[in-house]
Amino acid sequence: RVAGYRNALAKAGIPVDEGLISYEVLDQGNPYTLEHGYRLAQRLLAERPDVTAIFAIADVLAIGAMRAVREAGLRIPEDISIIGFDGITFGDFVEPRLTTLAQPPEQIAKITCDILFDQIDSGPVQHVFVPGSIHEGGSTGPVRAD
Repeated sequence: RVAGYRNALAKAGIPVDEGLISYEVLDQGNPYTLEHGYRLAQRLLAERPDVTAIFAIADVLAIGAMRAVREAGLRIPEDISIIGFDGITFGDFVEPRLTTLAQPPEQIAKITCDILFDQIDSGPVQHVFVPGSIHEGGSTGPVRAD
């Protein structure tokens, strides 16, 4: 996901700002939690109050970030846009609905099993790109012209 972000910026001729990419796991537990997204967004907003969008690598992180954004007194999407990645159903039950890059889980599961069984039979290592689709909710807005 981060490689895709870097590639998209490169194709658009936009330099990568490493300060906007967070790899840090703030605790030793599961990094894919609402709390982790909340705490990462708190830190981002404290360090970079000029940020206008958050693209989280998982919907649960994006939903946690939504709380931090609201607590900072910002409006979604008027002040800051938030997009997640996965397409979990829970994103349809937050306000505003989460915009997400949805993955096709059944297709991914089938491809994963096919590759696994092929590798068990000494088949080649395979990398398969499975395209997702943007499911637009209400958490993203137009680019601000500040």
